[in-house]
Amino acid sequence: MDNFNLKNYRTIFFDLFHTLTYPGIINNEINEWNLFNIPEKLWIQHSINTYEIRGTGRIKDPKKIIESILKSANIDFDQKKIEEAAHLRIEKFKKCLKAIKTNILNTLQHLHDSGIKLCLISNADAIDIMGWQDSPLHKYFRYAVFSCEVGIIKPDREIYEYALIKMRVNGEKCLFVGDGGSNEFIGAKMLNMDTLMTTEFIKDLWPERIGRISQDADYMVSDLSEMVV
Repeated sequence: MDNFNLKNYRTIFFDLFHTLTYPGIINNEINEWNLFNIPEKLWIQHSINTYEIRGTGRIKDPKKIIESILKSANIDFDQKKIEEAAHLRIEKFKKCLKAIKTNILNTLQHLHDSGIKLCLISNADAIDIMGWQDSPLHKYFRYAVFSCEVGIIKPDREIYEYALIKMRVNGEKCLFVGDGGSNEFIGAKMLNMDTLMTTEFIKDLWPERIGRISQDADYMVSDLSEMVV
């Protein structure tokens, strides 16, 4: 990375999903959409359509979260299947928060040992974060700012402001690291943060997005360990 110098930063903010972990990498079992016999792409689309109400924490009950997606898709459902789908989704996200790649853990350990303060800023609903306390990621972060807990979604500048206040810093000499989803780099730049894009997960999932999103990033890596080389 040209001109990137880790020594310029004493505080680094990280995105979580598709940056430090990804649910699909360890989930080869049945998924919640399979229970309702609908395609994965359709489920994802209606998950996106209902994200604001879930991501801001206006609904937190796991069954209500599943219901919101089904209602958006205009799909009939029964309570037994909803309970099963909620359980599947909870377990999937708990697993992904435990199954962290070694290179990512080593990178966070290096940053921690270097005295750099770390904070998480993540769009997430209540199901997504149920396994956070048991994640090996947890110990590296002084604070985890989740959208469903603060009622604000990236790229709204207020969620970054909230995180900066928690860390007692301003945006200058801070770095935000993420995959670039939800226009998160634009939000970070509003607070004068530098931005680093990691394609570690999205290069296989959505390679077509990289060119567009990278325009908002100051730096880019394909492996998070490149930060500390």
